[in-house]
Amino acid sequence: MPEEIDRWMRGELVLTDEGLLNYWQQEWVVCMNRIQLLEGTLKNMTASSADDTEKARRAAPATIAAYTQRLDTAKARERVIRDRGVQIDPTPRVFNAADYLDRFEDTHRPSKTTARKARS
Repeated sequence: MPEEIDRWMRGELVLTDEGLLNYWQQEWVVCMNRIQLLEGTLKNMTASSADDTEKARRAAPATIAAYTQRLDTAKARERVIRDRGVQIDPTPRVFNAADYLDRFEDTHRPSKTTARKARS
């Protein structure tokens, strides 16, 4: 089942052009943030400095392997999002974080339902 249909069935997505754009923009921003975090974490785990011995600064090989696997998974997710984003909107709007942030407040208010209307 396509990811969008699953989210729609759970009430997390409106199946409109704008709803799909919002969803994939949000997924892209979250994914890019995760990639940056993982890259920074791996860099810190494997860095050595003049003040510390490499053994003291370096993380355990199993930890580095786990974070490397998470980074690979996040990069694979980014490729899926990029492919899907181009299908949704051939312009690079899906990958425009400024566009997403400009609309973030309107689409993510706790009191506003962005998918299905709340049942009373």
